[in-house]
Amino acid sequence: MKANKMDAKMGKNLFQRLTLPALVAMLLNATAIRGDATVVGSVFCDQCLMGKPSIWGSPMHDANVMVDCKNSNNAMQSSHQASTSVLGTFVFKVSGNVDLSSCSARLTGSSSSSCSLFGNAEQSLNLDWKMFGEAFYSVEPMFFKPEKPMSFCPNSSSSSPSPPDVNPKPPSISLPPAPFEDASSCTHDQWAKPEHLCYWKFLSPNETAREAFGPALAQGYGNATLMDALNGKRIDAEWPYRSRAYRGLLRETVTALLNSYSSKFKYSPFTVVAQFTDVISSNSSRAAAKLAHEFQTANSGGKCLLQTCKSGGVF
Repeated sequence: MKANKMDAKMGKNLFQRLTLPALVAMLLNATAIRGDATVVGSVFCDQCLMGKPSIWGSPMHDANVMVDCKNSNNAMQSSHQASTSVLGTFVFKVSGNVDLSSCSARLTGSSSSSCSLFGNAEQSLNLDWKMFGEAFYSVEPMFFKPEKPMSFCPNSSSSSPSPPDVNPKPPSISLPPAPFEDASSCTHDQWAKPEHLCYWKFLSPNETAREAFGPALAQGYGNATLMDALNGKRIDAEWPYRSRAYRGLLRETVTALLNSYSSKFKYSPFTVVAQFTDVISSNSSRAAAKLAHEFQTANSGGKCLLQTCKSGGVF
């Protein structure tokens, strides 16, 4: 009897040792077939000629980006084109278990005539993670720049004067008001108040998540607007985007973006969008709830400097 029990235990252990690697191998093979590579990046206008992302940068909508991939002989293998959303971000997927480590992203066209000079026009792709055939790549922020700093920039007085324009043309981009000099952290309910709408920068309350983040990134949220997200309104969307975790993620992401555009916030706009993209690509409710909590902690972790706007949203 004792021998039978020992044989059964040994057989069970042997089965576990044999089947677990087999199941893992099957999983790896199955996911490798349908594996996709996701690439995310951002483009901004370096309005004050800082040469790097700053609170004075303005996201560029409809900027054109090309991702080029070359083989070992430095010959062009494939190219992928994308354009930026209203937040200045671009996201696209390449189907198949492909390696994009030898690819680079470059700017090909600006949507603004007043901010059209190339800054850091080309950046390599950085592999953030790869698992079960799925890969996530990010690109360091790229930017266009004007000929001289904008008038509201802290360094505008030091720039050399330019000859007068006999045919002045209005700029094609809206110049945002100067951000808070001190750090400001405001919660979603504070940003949702009508008396604070004049502080919204680069985002519109009636804009949908699809319009703000791009259809490839936020298509699951349906027609939910950014104000719907802040108010915690139940949205008509596919699962899991209508779940509490994903609604909380959208709410705190929009709040963090508004904070990052208005002051020296804990996260930069690019970091907020990149982390949001990472979680959406992972398709994990647990990761969505975790990031929502991290953003919520930052959004409520300091003093809110929002004041009541005057009539018409002007101070």
